[in-house]
Amino acid sequence: LGAIVIDAMIGLISFGEMRRYWRVSRADFVFFMSAMAGILFVDIIHGILIGVVLSLLMLIARASKSPIRRLARDPEDGSYIDAGLRDRLDVDSRVLTLRLDGPLFFADSELFKAAVYDMIDTAAELPEAMVLDADSISSTDTDGADALIDLATELNDKRSLRLAVARVQPPVWQLWERAGVAAVVFDGRCFDTVHAAVDALDESASKKAR
Repeated sequence: LGAIVIDAMIGLISFGEMRRYWRVSRADFVFFMSAMAGILFVDIIHGILIGVVLSLLMLIARASKSPIRRLARDPEDGSYIDAGLRDRLDVDSRVLTLRLDGPLFFADSELFKAAVYDMIDTAAELPEAMVLDADSISSTDTDGADALIDLATELNDKRSLRLAVARVQPPVWQLWERAGVAAVVFDGRCFDTVHAAVDALDESASKKAR
């Protein structure tokens, strides 16, 4: 009876699919093997739960390491792109332009703040303002909004550095408004483009200098 069960079980396992998981993604292979081990040594329900829990943990881990990219202006069309993509881009030392490629939520809010401070501290010249391109921030939460509020407040109070936000998705901006982000960012609004935010900051600085 045991041999029959083992033979039936082996027939259900696709070794070709296992090799594909190993080749494409080692993390997916670990999930696959963990779920299979749970099914074999515990039961089907617990095996599936193991796979689901591991996948959720990996999702949170990956989302908590969203990259922050320095942006620079393309002189050909005026758009702002990743400063490391091409040479001969205009890097404005007065205005630090950044883009967060991922969500801003409880898992990465503190890492986001630390990364921004690190970029400011390591800059060749201390910037006068900062623009956050939020187009890639597809989701956020109260912790993410609080991190942005703390960042804007600390930069303004301790470094006289103004923070503007641009290209914010409507649902994200609505949450940020309810949390109080609009009260601390430059001009109390989100700009349609990074270029518009930079121009507004420059115009404000010119007025103060007069």
